[in-house]
Amino acid sequence: MEWNPDLHGDVAEQIASRWRRERPDVDFYGTLPLLRMSRICAMAEGDREREARRFGISAGDTDALLTLRRSGEPYALRPSELMHLCVVTSGAVTGRIDRLLAAGLVERIATPDDGRGAAVRLTVRGLKVADRLVDVFNVQSRVAKAFASLPPEKLQALNGLLSEVHLQAERSLTAARATRTGGRAKNKARARAAA
Repeated sequence: MEWNPDLHGDVAEQIASRWRRERPDVDFYGTLPLLRMSRICAMAEGDREREARRFGISAGDTDALLTLRRSGEPYALRPSELMHLCVVTSGAVTGRIDRLLAAGLVERIATPDDGRGAAVRLTVRGLKVADRLVDVFNVQSRVAKAFASLPPEKLQALNGLLSEVHLQAERSLTAARATRTGGRAKNKARARAAA
C-alpha cells in the first residue's frame, strides 16, 4: 500500500514515536529533522532519477551535467575539476563522463593552455538537457513545489537553520579527518624513528 500522508500522517513522527516506545532512554527529537530530510531527499532523488532516465543517464550523471552547466560558458571543465566539484572519486567521474559522452551530452576537447590535457564540454544538446533538468528539479518536482508552497520567510528560516546544521556537521567531519590524518602521520613518524 502506498503511503498517503493525509491518511497516515507524518511518517517521521511515527518512526520517532515507535523508537521512543522501544528506547525511552534516548531522545529522538533531534532525529526528527533528519528523518524528514531523508524522506524529502528520497523523493527528490526519485524525481531526479526518473527525469534522468528520459535522457539515458542516471541521477548521478545529472550532477556532472549540471556542474558543467553552472560553470558558465564555455561549459567546460577538466575531469579533475569535475571530480572535486561533484565530490566523487576519479573512477566515478570517469564513469559519469563516459555515460554523458555516449548520450551525446558532452564532448572531449583539448585544453587551450595545455595541449596534453583534455576537458569535457557540454554539447548543444547537453546544454538543452541541463536546462530542462534545472527546470524540472527546481520548479516542477514534487519537492520543489512543496518548498515553493512555503511563505518566503519560512523558507528563509528553514534555509538558515539547515545551513547552521550543515556547517556544524562539515566542521565535525573536517575535525575527524584531521584527527585520523594526524594519527596516521604520527604512526608513520614513529615507524620511521623505530627503523
